[in-house]
Amino acid sequence: MSRILVIDDDRNTSFVVGTVLESAGHECEFVETTERGLACQEQSKFDMIVVEIRSASINAQDIYATLRRRGDQTPVVMLDEKGIDVDELLTTITKCRLAVD
Repeated sequence: MSRILVIDDDRNTSFVVGTVLESAGHECEFVETTERGLACQEQSKFDMIVVEIRSASINAQDIYATLRRRGDQTPVVMLDEKGIDVDELLTTITKCRLAVD
């Protein structure tokens, strides 16, 4: 089981993503801003981060760049809520876990 941080300001999308990930056996935590996401990762060290790429209040590229500057190599999956493909999301997460393990 992986601990996954989901950063998305849309509660409906977070619910869908969380439902899919949790049904696949992952534990999820949800935050709604770039700042909270970075602070959560710094404190808790999740196995993976899923972040909405098209959001007014979340800067996915900034999250990625900040993590790498800090030396944090946690896999980051950038998600476009307009085209969520559940199978593709789970496949991507599985591939990232295999690369980390």
